[in-house]
Amino acid sequence: MKSYHGGRKGGDWVKIKAVCEQTGLTDRAIRFYIEEELLSPNYTENYIGRRAYDFSEEDVHILREITVLRAYGYSVAEIAQMQHEPEMIAGITQALIARTEKELEDKKAALHALRQLKTAEIHDVTELAADLSAQSVNIYEIPEDKLRGWYRDFREDAPRILAILCACIPALVALIVIPIDFSHYRFPQVSLHAVGMLLLLLLPSLFLLLLVKRKKWRVVRILLAILCLLCTPVIFYGTLFGGVVDVSATDRVSRYRVFDRGCDAADDPAFQALFPKDVPLKDMPGSRYHYSYAPTIFGEADNIYAEWRIEDGEAFEREVRRAEELFGEEDFVKGRKTLRVQRGSYRCLLLYDDTDRYEGAEPFTEPDSIYYWYCLFAWDEGTNTVRYYFGRSWKGDDPPYYLSLDWN
Repeated sequence: MKSYHGGRKGGDWVKIKAVCEQTGLTDRAIRFYIEEELLSPNYTENYIGRRAYDFSEEDVHILREITVLRAYGYSVAEIAQMQHEPEMIAGITQALIARTEKELEDKKAALHALRQLKTAEIHDVTELAADLSAQSVNIYEIPEDKLRGWYRDFREDAPRILAILCACIPALVALIVIPIDFSHYRFPQVSLHAVGMLLLLLLPSLFLLLLVKRKKWRVVRILLAILCLLCTPVIFYGTLFGGVVDVSATDRVSRYRVFDRGCDAADDPAFQALFPKDVPLKDMPGSRYHYSYAPTIFGEADNIYAEWRIEDGEAFEREVRRAEELFGEEDFVKGRKTLRVQRGSYRCLLLYDDTDRYEGAEPFTEPDSIYYWYCLFAWDEGTNTVRYYFGRSWKGDDPPYYLSLDWN
């Protein structure tokens, strides 16, 4: 914010609101007289160019003089001329007298015409205008100087206001869309890369705000405003569809079977059949859990893994039998392939949906097909440990979680 000094100074300073109370003038009228250079008080200018004035006693005295002169019909231009050329006061006053006499005659004629109207016989505006028109009464327009102040304010402030709006729109969109983006995830993980891109997209807004008051940078401001508007849809779509949050992940066992809104695993029949629903995790020693969900261009990617040790040998055998029967059921397999492999100390049942992936190939490597779907059950009879895995993703995503497990 900058301060500027006017001409006549001295005494205590007062704000425009107090001057309005002292002189009876409106804020608009006082600003108009300042624009017409009838007085020059001190002022400060804010970031959109709006001025806040400080008035001296002499400034208030000048406004009172202007109020008196305006009440007697002197125009703003005439007052300005008399301030700078006192020798013109006599000639301007004589012209005012002649003008006032003419206006008075016109007013008298108008008053006479109004009195001649037969108002009881007039039923609409058309008839009223026709009767008055027939009497040739002058129609007075709003003085030009009363309109000039409003137009000048609009002309000067509108470009700055539009520039500020263009600068604020991208940030406003980001503030609205980011909470929406976060609401899709139960365990959001922020992408620093996406945050960096968002900050780059907001840079034009920052530069536009810094240049909003510089009159010599008009072309640059226009280009920045256009750039801000172009960045807005990029921020909207980029943030809404997996922008700031790129994945949802958790390793806490207490969050077993807690999913994001977009994760389809909770409603998948294979997942529901394989993963036990009622598991006393707090009583399961060595329990492990991993969940991740990420939206991709082609669809959602899910990775869900659970592991625990069943101390009761009979319960362990029942769970293994249940899994073996499940992987043998036709409704569970539904045209997919079931693979039995030994991986370290674990025996594994792997149900997969990749028609040309596992023909004689190593089963625990990154898939080669475009889309893969896995459902895994593994058990270690030496430690009574069971493992469950459900995964679905597209080629190019991170390999399934179980690829990084220790199978010995």
